[in-house]
Amino acid sequence: MPYIPLTLKYRPQQFEEVVGQRHVSQTLMNAVASDRLVHAYLFAGPRGTGKTSTARLLAKAINCERGPTPTPCNECSICTSIREGRALDIIEIDAASNRGIDEIRDLREKVKYSPAQCRAKVYILDEVHMLTKEAFNALLKTLEEPPAHAFFVLATTEPHKVPPTIMSRCQRFDFRLIASPEIEALLKQVTQQEGIEADDEALDSISRAAAGAARDALSILDQTAAFSEGRVTLEDVTQVLGATEARLVAEMADVLVRHDMAAAFELVGRIIGEGKDIGQLLVDLTAYLRNLLLLTLRCESPEVLDVPAAQMRRLQEQSKRTDTKAVMAAIEALNEAQSEIRQSSQHRIILELALARICARAQPAAAPAEAPAAVPKAAVPEPAAAQPTPAAGLFVPQGAGELATVMVNWDRILNALSGSIKACLRNGRPTALEDGVVTLTFDSQFHHDQIADRYRPRVEQELSAACGQQLTIKCVLEAAAKRPGEPTARQPSLLNQEANQPPAEKAATVEDILSLFPGSSVVGEEQ
Repeated sequence: MPYIPLTLKYRPQQFEEVVGQRHVSQTLMNAVASDRLVHAYLFAGPRGTGKTSTARLLAKAINCERGPTPTPCNECSICTSIREGRALDIIEIDAASNRGIDEIRDLREKVKYSPAQCRAKVYILDEVHMLTKEAFNALLKTLEEPPAHAFFVLATTEPHKVPPTIMSRCQRFDFRLIASPEIEALLKQVTQQEGIEADDEALDSISRAAAGAARDALSILDQTAAFSEGRVTLEDVTQVLGATEARLVAEMADVLVRHDMAAAFELVGRIIGEGKDIGQLLVDLTAYLRNLLLLTLRCESPEVLDVPAAQMRRLQEQSKRTDTKAVMAAIEALNEAQSEIRQSSQHRIILELALARICARAQPAAAPAEAPAAVPKAAVPEPAAAQPTPAAGLFVPQGAGELATVMVNWDRILNALSGSIKACLRNGRPTALEDGVVTLTFDSQFHHDQIADRYRPRVEQELSAACGQQLTIKCVLEAAAKRPGEPTARQPSLLNQEANQPPAEKAATVEDILSLFPGSSVVGEEQ
């Protein structure tokens, strides 16, 4: 006899066996028992949560020879044929591949005929959101006035794509993601019945990897049992899933908490050397930091913080050495890296840059030097003007006069400025820092003039605050920077003559002006 996969063998045969959907199964059982069934249902929810299985159970409950009954016998010819998928009056339609108006017209013609074997016809339309607009319109009239012998169950993972006109004709049930403890209990029951030896840690890992889908959990268990040699262990699950081992993820989090960039790069090399996938590493590390974030917020509720007991102690220790803002910044950097690797083949570089940013942005300022010995009051000089202090969370390298200080904080400086200033400043870039003067090189004359003549004080204020010292700016054009001896579009003498003129008198193109207003566009043609 051919092998039956666990996902098929352990499909629910009674409403009570549907895992994690008590609010659905109990309502349907009561409706069958009290003869309050409606003609159309919409089952919405994530994949693998029991939508199609529940639809089949409803079909059995309606058509069982001992019913209608909320507890089908699973022994009569009708129940057996439905379970084996050969009942003529239980029609399952894959709307993803039968999405056109012709298929729905055919359904409308056939639904009129009385059932051949069962008490009622039950149409199960899976992934119904894939139907075309015309097909939905053709289905609408049938749902509105169906024959007495017909029931419809529409199943979808994307209910927002179902037209409101269709949804209003159905009774909607939302299937929820199944909690990890419930999935783990199901896996233990299956391993006992199948005679599969498995460690509790392995089942716990499978239940979490399933991400709320019982079908996925059974599929992973099936695959892992075939891979393992005897007993299913946590290492077997990790290898089958391609996941990063928990110890390596926790070690990487330790590295980020102590801002050790060199150790982060070494650990990346070791993880890649073990054949781990970079994309999966980002996913695993993000999930770990999510739990760390919750601990920094003192949120330890089991419903929110889903952490194995073995990890909890280490997470608690790490939460004492970091703060909420640092962890949030790290999660944002990892999310950006996950988006970038989908569009690039340089996965390792993207990962390393993300880790470098996390370590750099979170690096604390150097500890203050030891206070000098007391100086006689007469010898104490007048206090200097207060210097700006670095903004919280910014990275200030050693030697605050270095251009690296400006470069590292450049994105944050831009984000701190308003839209028009930011649009002009994006055209420029820091190219030198000497004696407290930052040279900004621009490609556009218009943007150069706006920053130099109009927005200079605001830019210098943010620049000084970010870099922890008083800085001024000098604006130059790209052409002047590359060829100091050659004249540019505007000679130095002309610049000096117009230095005191208002910005409105300076020539500017339409594109230059529109750059100050993101999202604007030219309407009509230039006269």
